[in-house]
Amino acid sequence: YQTANGWAFLMCPFEDEWRRLCRAVGRPDLLIDPKFADAGLRLANDGALASELAAELAKKPAAEWERVLTAAGVGCVQAEDRGMYHFFDEDPHARRNGLTVEVSHPRFGDFWRYAPILEFSDMASEAGPGITRGQHTVPILKELGYDERRIHEMRAGGALDWEEMDA
Repeated sequence: YQTANGWAFLMCPFEDEWRRLCRAVGRPDLLIDPKFADAGLRLANDGALASELAAELAKKPAAEWERVLTAAGVGCVQAEDRGMYHFFDEDPHARRNGLTVEVSHPRFGDFWRYAPILEFSDMASEAGPGITRGQHTVPILKELGYDERRIHEMRAGGALDWEEMDA
C-alpha cells in the first residue's frame, strides 16, 4: 500500500490478525461491514477493501505503519522502493554485518553483491563474481573426452559458444 512517504507491505491472513488490523488503523467499523465479514467475502470484495485500507495507510509514513502494525501483531514492513542497489551502496548495516561483499568480475569490474548467507564450520564460504557465458564449456567438454579441435569445430558450427575474456 502507498503510505504518506512510500510503500508498506501488509499481510494478515488470519481472522485474529484482521481484527487487530482494523483496530490498529482506526477502522473498527470494517469489522461489522457485511462485505468484509469473513475471508471469503473480503476476497470477493478485495477492490473495495483495498480502497478502504489505502485511504487509511496514506495518512502516515510507512515506517510508522510498520511500527504500529507489528506492535499490534499484524505483519507489516516498510517496502524498499529505491531499488536493490541502495542495499549495496548506502546501507552501512549491511556491510557492518557482513551481508555484502565486494567481488571482481572479468567484464564488469568490482561491485558489491550479497554475501553468502550460510557459514559452515569446516568449509569457508565465499561469494564469487558470477560466471561469464560459457565460462566452463571448454573444461567440461575436455573432461568428457572432446579434444580442442572438436570443441572449436562445434563452436564454429554454432552448437556452442563462450565469451572471450582478456587474461
